[in-house]
Amino acid sequence: MPSGKKKGAKGTSSIEKAYCPILELMAFSVHPGSTESTTTVCLSKTQGRLFVTSQSNLDFSTVSSDYTDIIHALLKLKKKIASKEMTLDAACEEFWKRHCKISDAEDKASSQKAKEKFTKIKNNLYKNLFAGVIKKPNSEFNLVKKDIALIRSVKNADIFKGTTPETTGFHGESRIIRYLYIGFVQSKITTVAFKDTWQDKKDEINRLFEEWMETQGLFMGSSQGTCKGCCTCLDHFKIKHGVVGNTPKQWLHPISMNGYQGTTQITKSAAHHAFAQANHLTNLQIEHEFSDDEDVW
Repeated sequence: MPSGKKKGAKGTSSIEKAYCPILELMAFSVHPGSTESTTTVCLSKTQGRLFVTSQSNLDFSTVSSDYTDIIHALLKLKKKIASKEMTLDAACEEFWKRHCKISDAEDKASSQKAKEKFTKIKNNLYKNLFAGVIKKPNSEFNLVKKDIALIRSVKNADIFKGTTPETTGFHGESRIIRYLYIGFVQSKITTVAFKDTWQDKKDEINRLFEEWMETQGLFMGSSQGTCKGCCTCLDHFKIKHGVVGNTPKQWLHPISMNGYQGTTQITKSAAHHAFAQANHLTNLQIEHEFSDDEDVW
């Protein structure tokens, strides 16, 4: 883990705020060939980690080199555009074909309806995202590359135990926050007695977690943008994000898993709460991610 003084989201510079569009393009690039689900990445400057997750429960632990390759490719394309060796449109197409995994699925799409979905994503989402990112100065790309030392793939087994994994309305942003909460709680619990009375101390737990989150220097980016529900939640936890998107049809809170579907409120049982899950999950790799602070409980 990087040493030195911890710097939280409150201290982010104007350059660091540019992380989010770059992270969105990175998430888009490694997202597999589904037009239905999304891939989300979260950079912690404090930890030097990039957390990656997908509603499809994919394993991203084997793609650590992809992230540096993406940065190098973008820098090369910037140079070609500047020298007029390549147009912006040509660079956009080359990055799509060579560095976006979703392009492989586009090539294999058999029905016209499926092809139209890929075309819509490419024209309405990807091209605008690429055009904005490629104009950024080299220094911003180099900062992102420097801050990614390790990749952590977040899967269902890391955040769910004993209940059916939620996919609909439980977005990648919520998956990563839930993972961080569970790991934080596990690193703090020192007595069985406290586990038995956690519901009486939820306010204290949440306060301590929120304070810890502010020290992590967190930046989030999702392959299809960040919905309004997630943006509100990210703002609460002081996590930087991109442009606020549309209101989702269904959204669930990362910790309580309460939420809404349209105008209908969703209330989950205590068994779905992230703290209850933390009591059962034992396979999290939290020794490096959460062990810097002293036990407080």
